Parts: sequence; C-alpha cells; structure tokens
Amino acid sequence: MHRIQLFITAGVCLAGLILSGMWLWTGHKSWQGFMLERRVEQSQPVTAVALLEVWEESRGLERTILPGRHVHLTGLTAQLLVQEQEIYPGRRADVLVQGLEAARHALGRDPAEAHAWARKAWMEYALNGVSPEVISSLRMSVYCMPAGRSLVFWRIRMSGLNRQFWDEDFEALLRRQIIYAWRISPQMLARTAVEKEMEELARQVLSRSPEDLQRFEELAGSVSR
Repeated sequence: MHRIQLFITAGVCLAGLILSGMWLWTGHKSWQGFMLERRVEQSQPVTAVALLEVWEESRGLERTILPGRHVHLTGLTAQLLVQEQEIYPGRRADVLVQGLEAARHALGRDPAEAHAWARKAWMEYALNGVSPEVISSLRMSVYCMPAGRSLVFWRIRMSGLNRQFWDEDFEALLRRQIIYAWRISPQMLARTAVEKEMEELARQVLSRSPEDLQRFEELAGSVSR
C-alpha cells in the first residue's frame, strides 16, 4: 500500500514538473510576441529586424500544448511582416502563406478572438483576392466583437471589397456595423462609404433618421468633391 501511494505521489510530482516546464517554455517563446503586441497597440514603431526576430521566435506557438492568447502571436507577426516594405517580396510571400496556416490553426483552438478572425480575412484577401472565405472570416469577427471600435471601419472596407459574396445574413450584420460606425464617427463612415462605393447601403441604414441621412449626404458630398 505504501509503495502504491509513493508511486502516485511521484506521478503527481512528475506531472507538475512537466506542466511547469511547459509553462515556462511557452512563456519564454511568447514574451517577445507579447511585447510586440503591446507596441502595436500603443502605435509605437517596430523595425523590420525586430519583426524578423519575433517571427523566428514565435513560429509554432499556435501548436503548443498549453492554450492561451499566445497561439495568435504567429499570425500577428506574419501580418506585420507582410506589410513591411524592407522585407523582400519572396520572403513576404512565404510569411503570408505560413501566417495564414498559423492563423487557421490558432482559431481552431481559440475561436473567440475577433482580431484574429479579422487578421485571417486580411490574409485570405492578400493571398487569394476576393473570396467567400474572406466574408466568412469577417462574419466570425463580427460575431466575436460586434462593436469593436478598432475593427468596425476596417470590416466595412473589407466587406466592400468582397461585395459579390454577401448573403442576406451577412448584409444584416454589415448594416449593424454601419450603425456602430455612424455612432463612432460620421465623418469616417462617410469617407469609407464613398471610397468603397457603399453610399447607397449607408443611406438605406441611416434613412430611419432624416437628420442623420441629411448629415450623411452633406459629409459624403464633401468627400466626393
């Protein structure tokens, strides 16, 4: 009996050591990525060299055993690298393909992250152009965070680029996005609608309020001039 208890105790201790080691390793691999994420949120500049360092360090985090926000860091770094002009085109193309694969895998593990769905939509568009997959990812982003101030206008713009793949349900979601956007910034909504040829949809959404519709017409007219 004592021997069985000893084996059980030893097994529990070993499991604790393994989990602790995994946690420390994951934290070490994720640290640079989280620092990058913080710099991006604070609109601080990030050099191409720093991005490449984080990319090499964070690759594979989406496949680590432990769950957590770190699974999305590879995708974030890939998006930033692809937009970095100092990276030569061939490398950017490779990073885009790998980043999209990482984003898909990460969302399979942690699907409640609105920014990650938006990032996947951006990567799908950058790699394959307009497609139903872009709309599908935008749809999930809206579901996860309908009124996200940092995403609303971007989602409207990307939706405009992929208009041919809208369905009735998605258009209903988009109409709600337009309402949120109007509450945040009428000027920015007017500019977005004009640039993406979505004035008529915006008019339909805002027609419930004659005052809002009149203001939209004035703002859209000033953008067009």
